[in-house]
Amino acid sequence: MHLYITPLVMSKNSEPVILGFAYFDIDGTFFPFEQWIDNLSFLMCSWLKEIYKPKSLYTFTFMEGPYGFYLERNGVSSELVFYEGNPQKFKEVLSLKTDFESFKSLLIKTAIQYVQDAIRNGFQDDELREIEAILNKLSQS
Repeated sequence: MHLYITPLVMSKNSEPVILGFAYFDIDGTFFPFEQWIDNLSFLMCSWLKEIYKPKSLYTFTFMEGPYGFYLERNGVSSELVFYEGNPQKFKEVLSLKTDFESFKSLLIKTAIQYVQDAIRNGFQDDELREIEAILNKLSQS
């Protein structure tokens, strides 16, 4: 499984927003779609905050569109379910068994790469600074 988070442009709205590709590639199956465009800083910031809450069910959404996924911890193993619709009423698109620590590591690694790519492109927004603060806190613990 690979998570693509690729910053492309900085919006010129009243509040800057970094837009770009945000999607998963699970053995050739793309979710939500290959080259899905979304608000990247919002996604990475909310996903990092979610993964560090101590619980058994983690819920993640994409900002643009009715797509999301959840990770349910069941002892040693975890199930990752990708869905279309809202979290209360959804259609499962794909599910797979995974390891919680591996998925958390994937999010952190992707967030680090995203911050580096955004800064290299001269992009900056409030959530990007928050992602940097979260990653700095993690590196100190």
